[in-house]
Amino acid sequence: MKEKLRQLLARVDAFALRERILLFVTLGVVLVIVWNGVLLGPVNVEKKRITAELSGLKQQIVTAEQQIQDATAGIVVDVNKENRERAATLRQELADLDRRIGQLALGGEELTKVLAEMLTKEPELKLIRIRNLERVPLEVSIAPQAGGAGRLYRHGLVIEMEGGYFSALRYLKALEGLPWQLSWSSFNYKVNAYPLAHITLTLYTLGLTEGAVGV
Repeated sequence: MKEKLRQLLARVDAFALRERILLFVTLGVVLVIVWNGVLLGPVNVEKKRITAELSGLKQQIVTAEQQIQDATAGIVVDVNKENRERAATLRQELADLDRRIGQLALGGEELTKVLAEMLTKEPELKLIRIRNLERVPLEVSIAPQAGGAGRLYRHGLVIEMEGGYFSALRYLKALEGLPWQLSWSSFNYKVNAYPLAHITLTLYTLGLTEGAVGV
């Protein structure tokens, strides 16, 4: 296998500069097409699932809040054990929903720490920079009594790295294996000096703070 690889590299080295550039460009296009078809598809499906789940949770919260108001109004007019128990049950259901939403969120400091730890496991990847994208508020609220900050936000950040294809692939696989709702929407792999490439990865995570993700 190694001998065949050396023979292949020797053939590539024998190409003219223009032919080698054309070969690498073609290879990059093929990799992007395969990457988009094989990996981005499942990620987009997961993103749609998360969005649908958040929308459903929002509706459940609205319904629960309305039921709490109705039950509380009944208590004011006619205080009785049944209404008090009903109101307590609804508040507990609302708190459970808030905790479920909170579990989808990953704090900025935690995310930075996780990304740094993961990069140390891939020594062939060199971090160039991380920059924040504009945060987007989601139409979901976290009740203060449940320990939330009151609003859920989608934070985006762009990671620029330098390294090889297989190191980048392992890094993305590790991201997909995280227990938090962390997704990536775009991946750009540009070969500058073979076998090293400039890698740009756009990630999104949920957070309970309005500020940018800590980097």
